[in-house]
Amino acid sequence: MRFFLALAALCVAGAFAADSVLQGATKMAMKEVPAVPSESCDKNIDGSCKKLISTNLASNPGVVRPEILAAYDVNAELEEWMKQGYDSFFPVHDDSGKIVNASIKPTDIAFTTLAVSNKFKDNIKFHFFNKYDESDIRGYQISDANSLLSMGWDKELPVKVIIHGFTNTIESPAIQVLKNAFLKTGKYNIIGVDWGKLCAGINYLGARFNVNGAGAQVGEFLDKLIGLELTTPAQLHILGHSLGAHVAGIAGKSVTRGVVKRITGMDPAGPLFQLTGPNGIVFHTDAELVDIYHTNMHWLGKSAQLGDIDFYLNGGIHQPECAWKEVIVAGNGFGPCSHSRSFEYYAETLLRGYGLGATFCANLPGSPDRCLRSRADFSARSGHYVEFQRGGPYYLSTQWPKPSVLPASL
Repeated sequence: MRFFLALAALCVAGAFAADSVLQGATKMAMKEVPAVPSESCDKNIDGSCKKLISTNLASNPGVVRPEILAAYDVNAELEEWMKQGYDSFFPVHDDSGKIVNASIKPTDIAFTTLAVSNKFKDNIKFHFFNKYDESDIRGYQISDANSLLSMGWDKELPVKVIIHGFTNTIESPAIQVLKNAFLKTGKYNIIGVDWGKLCAGINYLGARFNVNGAGAQVGEFLDKLIGLELTTPAQLHILGHSLGAHVAGIAGKSVTRGVVKRITGMDPAGPLFQLTGPNGIVFHTDAELVDIYHTNMHWLGKSAQLGDIDFYLNGGIHQPECAWKEVIVAGNGFGPCSHSRSFEYYAETLLRGYGLGATFCANLPGSPDRCLRSRADFSARSGHYVEFQRGGPYYLSTQWPKPSVLPASL
């Protein structure tokens, strides 16, 4: 059945003509911002409280709120994974693009306990980029507010926070491709989140368990930036690929000083997220706008609608730019290439200056083949310049009118 769905996703009817894109209307957030408790404090001359926020941006304790920590039941997710007939190994891309086999086995739980005991504050690093330079893959590691300002941080600029996925680091293609696309096309403060020590190796269970703590750590870091008046919630846009998409969502939930402007999830991870509820995944309540791009659902990506608007690229299962041999070699249809197309497509919309039109399709994610027969007009614009009036699932064909503008090495 999965093979049939994947084959159906290849039957693309051709490029749609984007001549009637409707003006988008981003909904305002309904997320309830936790109240800041009123406490006695040292007063300024004007009667306001003095700032008690540490300028040290690299020493957050990474405390996870109980409802977020409780959102993941490892045993239930493992049981569901096995019940659906998935293998205990599946292929993913490391930083170099090499395929490595991740492991999901009940016997990995022993190692998961060790992974969870890691101190998040010691294993998550934040890197700052503000100038276009493809050779600069690490930027400046952030330690405190003063050093951040001396590196060229501009508090008036939008902030893009980019989070990689499983087996990756700050050098991952997701961070590098998106960082370069942003800085080549505009002025931004870019923060790359390196949580590689918490999602390294082949033990997917350990990485999956660390998603909640990593997201809480990122959220607290952003809270500090807001508290130090280095940015505002309205300037924040968090982007995450695969596991990083769920880290992004939990980061949004964990920000207490307002509602994050936007979160973009690029093929949010599917394995061991079948049963997890809204508190433990990227979800439409995490920011004012949450847009999701599905490129490898049923395999490495999650199929469910998660955002205010969900784009299912070419049906959301297999991407036409990727060879079918990746499915055959993988055995069960896992496709690292298709999984990566989510962030590559988003970067391409930046470099082209526009995103492709998409058609509302109520049959998604269940029957993407029916969307091919749809005669509906465009009703949304995808990618960085997203526009829509009606939320929900959208079918998107990625047949650009001219060759890719991404680096040939991808």
